[in-house]
Amino acid sequence: MTLTEEQRGTVAFDLEAARASIAHYRIENPSNVDTESALKELVDQANLAEDAIAEIERLRAYLEQSERVIEAGLDVIKAQAIQIKALEDVLAEYQRLGKIISESVIPCPTVHGNCSHAAVLRAMLEAGQ
Repeated sequence: MTLTEEQRGTVAFDLEAARASIAHYRIENPSNVDTESALKELVDQANLAEDAIAEIERLRAYLEQSERVIEAGLDVIKAQAIQIKALEDVLAEYQRLGKIISESVIPCPTVHGNCSHAAVLRAMLEAGQ
């Protein structure tokens, strides 16, 4: 599951906004600029840009890891849903069979056919429900 650019909206890097934020550092007339001050400011801006790039890379890696964790969680949820459905099906079948057994005459396990043993077995089944 990979997020679309629209879903990533808050973590996407806006290059145009970054360019706009540093546009005022453009030197129009170099002869009027204090070279040492300008150089220091340029180095500071370069360091900030490097820090920003590192932070963007760190956030992208974190986002990818989070996506993998979410995918794994969804896989577990899907597997559990399948198990629940299977158990519900088994329970429904046991309930259906239990109803059939409790409503029918249980033949005596001996050669006599229906006898008092059937009544005892039926009472035991009904007590177990």
